[in-house]
Amino acid sequence: MGYDKIRNFRAVNVKMLGATNTRGARIKIWTEDRGEDICSKTFAFDYAYNSIGEQAYITLVANGWCVISKTSLYRTDVFMCDNWGEDYLLISDLKDIRF
Repeated sequence: MGYDKIRNFRAVNVKMLGATNTRGARIKIWTEDRGEDICSKTFAFDYAYNSIGEQAYITLVANGWCVISKTSLYRTDVFMCDNWGEDYLLISDLKDIRF
């Protein structure tokens, strides 16, 4: 397989924002797509989930995102999603999904 045969996916990043004196722990989900400014959405962390990755994954899938794979970077989880063309979705449209 050559370089030109590798499929493109969208990287969706997730990281934990620690609790402060006025806010509880939160998760931030964002993309840095071509042609789109960095778009992010922040949700309260729900301790019913095992991790920020699990909460983000369930949130993405429940909102119609096609998650293909995942990886982790330092302090960031990354989901590779296949949402292009007419299936293109925006982070700003994510709805909070809880148990």
